Amino acid sequence: MSLEYAPPKDAMCWANDVLRANATRRAIVTTHCYLNADSAHNTTCDTDEDRNMVGGNGRAVWHEVVRQNPNVFLVLSGHKNGTERAARSRETGRFADQATRDTVHEILADYQGQLGLNASPPVLGEHGNGWLAILQFDPGKKRVSVLDATSVNVNPELFQPDHKLGFDYNLNAAPPAGPYTNPIPPSEIRFADRVVNAVSDGHQRNPRVASDAAGNWISVWDDDRNANGAYQVRARGFTPTGCERFRELTVNTVSTGNQIGPAVAADQQGRFVVVWQDDGGDDKYQVNMRGFNANGTERFAQRTVNEVAAGQQILPAVAMSAAGDFVVTWQDDAGNVSQRGRRPSLRPSKRGAGATAGARNARWPVCDRFRPFLSHFS
Repeated sequence: MSLEYAPPKDAMCWANDVLRANATRRAIVTTHCYLNADSAHNTTCDTDEDRNMVGGNGRAVWHEVVRQNPNVFLVLSGHKNGTERAARSRETGRFADQATRDTVHEILADYQGQLGLNASPPVLGEHGNGWLAILQFDPGKKRVSVLDATSVNVNPELFQPDHKLGFDYNLNAAPPAGPYTNPIPPSEIRFADRVVNAVSDGHQRNPRVASDAAGNWISVWDDDRNANGAYQVRARGFTPTGCERFRELTVNTVSTGNQIGPAVAADQQGRFVVVWQDDGGDDKYQVNMRGFNANGTERFAQRTVNEVAAGQQILPAVAMSAAGDFVVTWQDDAGNVSQRGRRPSLRPSKRGAGATAGARNARWPVCDRFRPFLSHFS
């Protein structure tokens, strides 16, 4: 299993899917930046040398891929100067005094820091004199050997003997049963930084998030991927570990004008409702909503929340009970005019879980109220 430098979350999710689909086969993970020369997992792969990559460092790859798949017995990496081998307990993450079936062996082999022998005096920068680490797997001897080899003539020996990188391993035994379910320690980040939007062109802004009782979550945002000033509302679902649960989708079914300012709420089962303000192309905003099942399929069609269309209806908020009932609030001027201009009021409304119209609460007294917010609804 080969993972790139600072693999993004989607790549690590893909790796987990493949490894779990082949749980009875032993697996070796190779990645560019993982282990340091002091045997610690690297924690700066994603930020080294101002790369500022959105991806996983060595510690993230350990917790989110290697540790979760018992068939992974060996991890190979480079990037950091030096050679090192570590034997680590999959259960605790600590170094293993004695290897067992649940031990992960980790090898760093990076020769770029060696002094070049073609210069006088020897200097850095000759790319390690052509050294390679060659692994040999011997089921009969129950050992994995590592030989250093080079084709540079000035080196006295073509092959150096197996040294501290080799290790004993029973290749004839079946991998441990899985998947491994011990949770990531509370002191660790649950999953590495990831990009939520699948398309990075244009502008993505105003994200909101909601989660269900199991920790699955949905993110919604304004999306102008064409950079033409016309925003759509998009959503994407994820598992508690940050892997995609359902693909990115467009929430609004009418694309005319601007659809902005989304809010989202989910019930205990993961069903969710998205609300947003929609100008329909005429700069007069209405509040729309649409309901979805936990897998991202439509539960009820797009509809307008506000009954009075006059004026501007903006800044919607939504909250949902565990059973799926929900409340929508928004800022509504409804044509009420004072000498200072429009006088906004807040209009709450309640819809049933299936979005059939329910009793609407009486309008609150008219006075200046802005930016409604809902924390929960039961």
